[in-house]
Amino acid sequence: MKKLIASVCAVAMMTCAWTVRAMPSQDEISEVQPLVARLMGPSVAAFKAKKMSGSEVGDEALKLSEEAEGEAAKFLCMKGAVTYYVKDKEYDKAAKTIEDIMEQFPDMPAETLQGITSSATKGVSAKSAPKLFELHGMAKKKAANANKLKTVKKQLKEKPADKGLIRQYAELSAASGNWEEALKYFAKLGGDVGKMAKNEIEGKASSVTLAGFWWDYKVQEAGAKDAIRQHSAMYYQSAIDSGELKGLNKTLAEKCIAEVEASPAAQSSNASKPKKDLIHRWSFNGNFKDSIGKSEGKAIGDNVTFDKGQVRLHAGGGYVDLGANVIPGGGVVEYTIEIWATKHSIQNWARLFHVVDNWDKNDYHWTWNNEMSQQTWAVKLAGAKPLNQTTKDGTGIGIENHFVIVYRHDEAKRPCYDCYILRGEEMYWRHHLNLGGQMFKDHSSFLLGHGVYGESTPDATYNEVRIWKRALTEEEVMRSAKLGPDNLP
Repeated sequence: MKKLIASVCAVAMMTCAWTVRAMPSQDEISEVQPLVARLMGPSVAAFKAKKMSGSEVGDEALKLSEEAEGEAAKFLCMKGAVTYYVKDKEYDKAAKTIEDIMEQFPDMPAETLQGITSSATKGVSAKSAPKLFELHGMAKKKAANANKLKTVKKQLKEKPADKGLIRQYAELSAASGNWEEALKYFAKLGGDVGKMAKNEIEGKASSVTLAGFWWDYKVQEAGAKDAIRQHSAMYYQSAIDSGELKGLNKTLAEKCIAEVEASPAAQSSNASKPKKDLIHRWSFNGNFKDSIGKSEGKAIGDNVTFDKGQVRLHAGGGYVDLGANVIPGGGVVEYTIEIWATKHSIQNWARLFHVVDNWDKNDYHWTWNNEMSQQTWAVKLAGAKPLNQTTKDGTGIGIENHFVIVYRHDEAKRPCYDCYILRGEEMYWRHHLNLGGQMFKDHSSFLLGHGVYGESTPDATYNEVRIWKRALTEEEVMRSAKLGPDNLP
């Protein structure tokens, strides 16, 4: 069989010179098709004789695609795998293979992709194969966009100076992912956008590229959504705050942020946010800015980095100080702390966070223990025995967990903590801790990844930290978990 695969590749390589992941032409596919059919022949015959399932034939086709070096043979084998997965109602496998085809052949014509998804969804219900139909809808949109692009390009030949057609062609090119062509036509528009496009072409743009900038804020006709634009506005604001955006790019970013904030969707969203209760929010989008309060955090020590909207702590490195008195004090004010964090490796008694009250030398902390299966929540009050609670199971390696600490007063007016760990929408662990009548009078330090008793720095990332000036209910905690770290309840 391997010799036959080699012959397929040899024939293909004699007919054309393909580059890695280059989409083969129809002539190239047609030439190799008979040989690929011979390769898959035994498996197909076994399927017809009911000696192999469609899923097994699909798996065999994918193995052949991995061994084949010619792009045409690889493409045909993967396409064949989709066909047989669908025959066996393995719709998730079919969808995953289509996504792999799209990744390996990014320049695949839109109509070719639409042909694959049309065949895969023929006679299949959307309810039983939602991912397949999602891909089919995307393929149809891409095909419609490609047809519209051809029409506008033809019109541009007749009216090359028409600014409306130039803008439309640039936006459609951006939506199809052809940024080289898009920038070329954006530059023809002149003004701020034209200057920015020329900066990008000449390599003078900032690290925030025109591609992302234009997509987020301007190409609404090509599919940009309000939610995406609002999320990106947060990113660009942090880029301005950190000094990453300067000059013209900074000016344009500020204009676009103002547009987003003034949009009806943003106004509606802002109106629904309980800002009076949320008093601090650190999202770590390239900085330690508190977007709600005025307590900007800071890195203490070395090797504290930012990565994809999170702050990364490295074992043996520095930690983060979120400031003094950021948690409501006096022991009479109820509050809630939310932390989204991910542990990347096991360290010996590594602190998730540590809150210290210097006035009475009280403290409470959450610790990742030196075993993957344990972690400890502890409260130490002056003159009293420490209160500890160790979970039976750990939070896992490489899994983001949502840690919630609710300080409130129970029905008897006694101070207590409700603690939760959530993964996505799943309540993984909960614990109620009564403080026996004692309370914190002050919160002088709120530290991430550091303990005051010589504990280890964790190997972890922190996605978001919030502090609310009230006790969230369990229902509100669940809602916050469902929305995730990027969205406020």
